Amino acid sequence: MGSSYYAEMMKLPNLITGIRYVLIPFLLYYAYQNNLLAFSILFYICGFSDYFDGYFARRSGQTSVFGSNLDNLSDEMLLILSLLFIYLMRPEVLTENAITFAIFLSLAFIDRALFYIKQKGKVRLHLYSGKTFQRAFYVFLPLVLIVDTYWPFLYTILVLGIFTFFEQSMIYLRYEEIDPETKSYIYLRYNPFKYMYKH
Repeated sequence: MGSSYYAEMMKLPNLITGIRYVLIPFLLYYAYQNNLLAFSILFYICGFSDYFDGYFARRSGQTSVFGSNLDNLSDEMLLILSLLFIYLMRPEVLTENAITFAIFLSLAFIDRALFYIKQKGKVRLHLYSGKTFQRAFYVFLPLVLIVDTYWPFLYTILVLGIFTFFEQSMIYLRYEEIDPETKSYIYLRYNPFKYMYKH
């Protein structure tokens, strides 16, 4: 088992994913120090890592359940920690938008609960909306912390996240068996996100 785990970790896409795990302690440190420049640089490196791990996995034919779980866990960790990052560097963002954050977190909790209760934590979805949400998260979070008029960037992240959690929850509730290649709950012909990605 140890050798197979090592072999999986040594694959290039998983090494790229591993960058995010390595950088998390440094992100926490720079957030605590309120060093926005260093934090932003490292956070954008995490964003590039999130894009390129999947890209290289698909191009090299190295997609795997292990890699998908590794990738999803790192994204979920950073999403949860983003609340701490905001609290440490710009706490007024949380207090001024408490209701929206409460809706966001409530739907995130429902989504995760349904994932484990209905799907036993087995089928991870990679919806068009989820991809868009993740990219907005990595691009816009540092801007939320830096610019004075932060709300357009914050609400882009939160609204996309709320839509993603709602869409995933609807899929978990409707279907007993889920195709892992499912891209949307909405009929693709009418899904605006489809134009951003290859089928």
